[in-house]
Amino acid sequence: MSNVKKVDEETIVTIIASAGEANGMLQQAYMEAVEGNYEAVEELLKKADEVLVKVHEVQTDLIQCEAGGDRVEMGLLMVHAQDHLMNAMLSKQLITNMIEMQKTINQLKK
Repeated sequence: MSNVKKVDEETIVTIIASAGEANGMLQQAYMEAVEGNYEAVEELLKKADEVLVKVHEVQTDLIQCEAGGDRVEMGLLMVHAQDHLMNAMLSKQLITNMIEMQKTINQLKK
């Protein structure tokens, strides 16, 4: 019989807030790319990545718990948190590509 791990609200809020923070940095990085501020772009991408790595570690701990035989309780708030994290990770992929395209656009405009 497996144990059921209840995810505390602090963990859920950490996932949501961190994903939102990273997503905001990614959006700002794109806006900086539009303006040609590539140093700011790199700094924002680095900070966003650091936040995503930390929050992904929280998610990985939960996955390892379940893989170890314990069941992780999945309430609506936890599903909401996972949605935020997935969206931030997808944003990172898309915005990184958009920044590279924006660099080309900026060069062509010169």
